[in-house]
Amino acid sequence: MMLEKIGTNLPQVIHIMGASGSGTSTLARALENTTGLYKWIDLDDISWMPTNPPYQFDRPANQRATLLGEALDQHPHCVMAGDMCSWGDLFIPQLDLVVWLQVPTDVRLERLKQREAQDFGVRILPGGDMHQNFINFLANSAQYDTGNTTYRTYTKQEQWVRGLSCPVMIWTEQCQQMNWWLWFVADRNLSNDLWVI
Repeated sequence: MMLEKIGTNLPQVIHIMGASGSGTSTLARALENTTGLYKWIDLDDISWMPTNPPYQFDRPANQRATLLGEALDQHPHCVMAGDMCSWGDLFIPQLDLVVWLQVPTDVRLERLKQREAQDFGVRILPGGDMHQNFINFLANSAQYDTGNTTYRTYTKQEQWVRGLSCPVMIWTEQCQQMNWWLWFVADRNLSNDLWVI
């Protein structure tokens, strides 16, 4: 098992955050598959009511808290991907490590276009039932850095991060060496530090 090779001084609850398209789900999925220890919790599944098309209605805050609390009880070693800045303060004491991915806007938007096309196909094209939702989603995502949106923004996430007591690792570019990242975490006694990579 990989943990036998890199040590066991790993955080139990990791939260990976960033703008849409920054790679939070990709990294969380990789951690789940690579370590065999962490359970990936997709915060979008908790934040939104299940609809078709998806992401139409916010789930009430009390329901979010209940669902996430149950998930954390069931999976004490987990990696949460997504945004919880506006509703997840209740769970801050349980966080052992926060990873904040920061990716250029043009890179993110291209990823989002490719992902949405793969997931929804012709539904996002002109005339499709998801086309306007797709356009609105890209517009909101493009304004992450400027803060001109009610959606997640850099400013909101920065303020939230500054109030954390756990270590925060900031990635200014995606690390391609997952084994190196695992060693980085396992080799350190986690203190209240801010790491920029």
